[in-house]
Amino acid sequence: MASYAARLSPYDARGKTGAPELTDPTVKALAECKRLAGLLASAKKVVAFTGAGISTSAGIPDFRGPKGVWTIEDKKKKGNAQKRKGGKREGVSKKKKRDGDCSESQQGDSPIVEPTYTTKVERVSEEEVKVDVQHEVESGEKHAETIVDSTAGPLTSKGEDSFLSAMPTFTHHFIAHLYSRGCLSACISQNVDGLHLRSGIHMGIVFELHGNLFLEVCKSCGKRILRDFDVGTISFAETGRKCE
Repeated sequence: MASYAARLSPYDARGKTGAPELTDPTVKALAECKRLAGLLASAKKVVAFTGAGISTSAGIPDFRGPKGVWTIEDKKKKGNAQKRKGGKREGVSKKKKRDGDCSESQQGDSPIVEPTYTTKVERVSEEEVKVDVQHEVESGEKHAETIVDSTAGPLTSKGEDSFLSAMPTFTHHFIAHLYSRGCLSACISQNVDGLHLRSGIHMGIVFELHGNLFLEVCKSCGKRILRDFDVGTISFAETGRKCE
């Protein structure tokens, strides 16, 4: 199964990658939480809009962070460029040394065919994004609204795909708590990890802008099934499985 990074379309406008993670001081964080609580209490409708940052503590990399998908790709490209540059310099250095070993009389007495140096540049092998999976589960409570089908295959992970073993984070559970209290009108997410659905929010109000690695939709009846394994696509390509 291809990694998530390998499925992404080329995107050059990435901005700055490798930025360090920043943490607010406790006093500031508490003040922001109090302000947020006031806004939620006075709001008539609440819509959550989430991105990659809320899933990093579940072991899923973001894009521009220290272990981000784009950060790792940029480091890999930079390493390849340095290897190519170093290889060219080595080839030129060898050529100069060989030319210097020939005396002027030797060079004039007979035509010398200059050797052609080819430098073999070893490419850095493509590496999977490997991060430590942190299980940050607020409680083991199961929500009836989550629709999960586990009959098509067990959840297996060798540590190479953090999406498979990721669990909802405290942020996911907080948003799910808003839903359970009847305070959430919609949850719009740029993530493809399906953690909002696994946290207990009903499919009807979750809008995943870029798809879901675990979601299949029946073309005939429209039924949506949240699998416990990677379905192999995030763009609703045919999987070959049928709706029962």
